Amino acid sequence: LAPEKYDYENNTYYFAIGANYLRVKQVEILIDEDIRLNATGTYTDYTNSFNRVIISNYGGLLIAGDFSSSEVSLDDGSKITNNYARNKDALIIKYDVNENTEWAIGFGGTGNDSLQDILETTDGGMIVVGDFDSQTINLPNGTVLNRVGNTDGMIVKYNVNKEIEWAQTITGSGTENMKEIRELSNGDYIVSATFTSNTINVCGTSINKNVQGTSINTVIFRISKNGQLMWYKIIGADKTDDLSNITISNKNEIYVAGYYTSSTLNLDENNIINNYEQSSTTTNALIIKYDIDGNILNTEIIEGNINEKIVDII
Repeated sequence: LAPEKYDYENNTYYFAIGANYLRVKQVEILIDEDIRLNATGTYTDYTNSFNRVIISNYGGLLIAGDFSSSEVSLDDGSKITNNYARNKDALIIKYDVNENTEWAIGFGGTGNDSLQDILETTDGGMIVVGDFDSQTINLPNGTVLNRVGNTDGMIVKYNVNKEIEWAQTITGSGTENMKEIRELSNGDYIVSATFTSNTINVCGTSINKNVQGTSINTVIFRISKNGQLMWYKIIGADKTDDLSNITISNKNEIYVAGYYTSSTLNLDENNIINNYEQSSTTTNALIIKYDIDGNILNTEIIEGNINEKIVDII
């Protein structure tokens, strides 16, 4: 899929998708110095990760990730602690325009808990998605997240005062990994995750895999601004099918991108996607365009005789 046109002044590529154009804008963030966590206490040599960095609407950077050291010290002298250091705790941290820490939030249980994506919401708050393998996580608002399988997924919504409004989980007997979250113009959310379980529970709704087995599949779902499941789409068959990259156009069109290895994907009765390279490891790239109600509007395959993958879409 090659760019159909390029807007030099705005540094924007346009890709033709059916009768419409998918706009992909390159954004470069210039940071004068390396931004590092000020890990203190014990186990300071253990991994501390920034998994998602976004430009904050309030200036500076907002970061989601994890930390395995026993403490992280902020510039105002305060600290957040990890009671089970060497294992990961989830981390949200806000830097100002001068790269000084303004505030940070850490939470977790006895295992490894991490955040993969973060979004500032139109109501002034924020929402995060991540994974946890702790048996339980006790959130400050009294909500308890319970693990079912090897690793499960979580969604946590904060208000403008950084207080938890609600939380949801994606659970199953295998491994569920949260990937991305985006906001629709009405305040609802589109979320992506990959999973290996034959049956998953998404925000209280039980969903079966299209093809039973241990393969990695993708679930794309819409939740309301209050965290209630509205619809879902399972993408996958008997091999690894990861289409967890998502973006939303200014017309509330949902673009899902990634790759698939299965020989056939039955997206719905009108959209059957084939992989003509019948190798167990050969991947094709795929973009799916949905409307706000989860109906497929278009698909675009990028295929060859080796491996094609889409790793991000903006």
